[in-house]
Amino acid sequence: MTRATELDTELLESKKKMVSGSYLHNAWYVAAWSDDLAEGLLLARTILKEPVVLYRKADGHVAALQDRCPHRFAPLSMGKIVHGDALQCPYHGLEFNAAGACVLNPHGTKNIPPRARVRSYPVTEEAQGDLDLDGRGGARPLEGAGLQRPRQCSGDARHQAGPASASVPTTSSSSTICST
Repeated sequence: MTRATELDTELLESKKKMVSGSYLHNAWYVAAWSDDLAEGLLLARTILKEPVVLYRKADGHVAALQDRCPHRFAPLSMGKIVHGDALQCPYHGLEFNAAGACVLNPHGTKNIPPRARVRSYPVTEEAQGDLDLDGRGGARPLEGAGLQRPRQCSGDARHQAGPASASVPTTSSSSTICST
């Protein structure tokens, strides 16, 4: 094998890893547009190859949870919002609060196992209308957690992409929601 062929093979393998490799979890991602998330609506998204469900709580703030019930792995996005802030699984009716903890088991002794929880994701709703999700997940405060809140972008035409941009990562070095 010649040196040029070796370099071509290395380059090809490097590109394959970049395309199919891991994502930066220590970054903010645009999950949806504010207009896409009406009150009472459950919005399913796949972010960082993880199923996520977004919804508005009774106070109007947005919550994001892993879109998978820990009991039988039913998508929570097929359930419904109950009591203003909780999601009810469509399969057996388990209810999860915005922090991801199971708050109601309607069956049997009504005992709630400590592991009956789903991952929660911090979400911010920005002035220009995008909902940004922290890729690290887990309930944590937005500030002082090692990841800065996203900055506002300039708003020029390059940043006015439609919902297809929901899976495009932002640049982590500048903690901005703009990728250009």
